[in-house]
Amino acid sequence: LFIFFDKSKKSKVLLFFLTIVFILSEGLIFLSGERLALFFMNLSAVYIILMLNKYKTYRLWTYICSLFLIFVLLNIFPSSKERLIDQTIDDFTINKSTNVEDEIYIFSKSHNDMYVTAYRIFLDNKILGVGPRQFRNRCEPYAVSEYSCETHPHNTYLELLSEAGFFAFLIVVSLFILICHLSIKHFILKFFKKKKALINDLEVCLLASIIISLWPFSPSGSFFNNWMSIVYYLPVGILLWQRK
Repeated sequence: LFIFFDKSKKSKVLLFFLTIVFILSEGLIFLSGERLALFFMNLSAVYIILMLNKYKTYRLWTYICSLFLIFVLLNIFPSSKERLIDQTIDDFTINKSTNVEDEIYIFSKSHNDMYVTAYRIFLDNKILGVGPRQFRNRCEPYAVSEYSCETHPHNTYLELLSEAGFFAFLIVVSLFILICHLSIKHFILKFFKKKKALINDLEVCLLASIIISLWPFSPSGSFFNNWMSIVYYLPVGILLWQRK
């Protein structure tokens, strides 16, 4: 929004207001205790800072302000540290049902068991999967533990493999690889070859939002959920408009 309004030469008061909202919203993400959102905020910030052409300095100092705000909040609200740091470390090693540290899990015991269950479903339904939003109904025979059967596997790519099959998975993973390839090419041209950038600053921000939606190495919401689809596809529509 800042880039869009700045290019159209809107008032400085509006731009200042957007900047304040930008910084405070990142502090709000921290206070919410939502670990995945905080990770994605940092991932998108680093991506945007590396890729921006004109607004690099602006995004860097707003990010620094956000980190400073989070540091202050960390000291004011120690319970946030327990949720974001201590609990995260515990989740990787502690079995919730016994509250005993027994082995290393992928994110947590519950995530780990859902992932194994989704993979087992895929092995029996490689081509078409069991159908969108059917993980919850078909997981029981493949369950690993009491944590196995949730509404979805909590990972986009495992959900696609188990519910839509290999070809649907291939389409989405190919899109993610294509975006990564475009980003790396843009970065090399801009920093090492000093040539004209492939994508402008508004497109950088839109690609950042698509990357965090398709990021494979973290838990995620359901790919077939209606409001998640709004989050996923709205930046795609704006990106297509911008490219045209």
